[in-house]
Amino acid sequence: MKRVITLAGLALMASMGMAGPAAAATILFSNAPGDIGGSMSFNGAPGGTASIINGAIDNVTRISPTVGPSFSVTGTCGLLGGGCVNVVSGTYNAGLSNPGLGLYVFSPGTVTITGNTAVGSGTLYTGTFASNIEVQVTGTNGTLQGTLDGGTLNAGIAAAMFSTPNTIGGSGNDLFINFALNGTAGSGMVTQNQYQVITADVPEPASLTLLGTGLLGLYGSVRRRLGKRAA
Repeated sequence: MKRVITLAGLALMASMGMAGPAAAATILFSNAPGDIGGSMSFNGAPGGTASIINGAIDNVTRISPTVGPSFSVTGTCGLLGGGCVNVVSGTYNAGLSNPGLGLYVFSPGTVTITGNTAVGSGTLYTGTFASNIEVQVTGTNGTLQGTLDGGTLNAGIAAAMFSTPNTIGGSGNDLFINFALNGTAGSGMVTQNQYQVITADVPEPASLTLLGTGLLGLYGSVRRRLGKRAA
């Protein structure tokens, strides 16, 4: 009988160390409304590129599957002294572009976000693109969009967000940038920055404690039942 109880206990203890598939945690870097700054340029000629230089990033927050925590980002960019984001594309793709409709397509490039937060400083995120980068110009405004590939999140931010530092890449990993043209062809000022990246989720300590408590309670119930039968 003791052997049965011991085996039941060991099975429950082992299950505490077994984790199911990790959920995806979505992290968003963004600038505060009105915190404009940084330059945008693009060159729709053979060998031309598109770039964002020193765009502003004021906040990083976890938005899924649970909301929060959230941290302010400070640095030297934007009107409010936010962190900095820099994007550099690959070369211009004339075959996929349509300048007559304001569409300029560039091959994949890189993105880097730097700044200071309460949980980590320096490089906050660095990654590459999984898709071409598209610049769409409409009147005096425009957007720069693309899908991000795998990248690396600052270790301190990842730990605070209960996620892993390595981003998954692909669908759902996107950047969206608005800019206002400044009257010079192919250049403008960045007005909005949004960078959404997805990482594998790490259960919060409280969740692990509840899981362990539940399993130990189940073990105790099994042991009591077996004890009554033996009596």
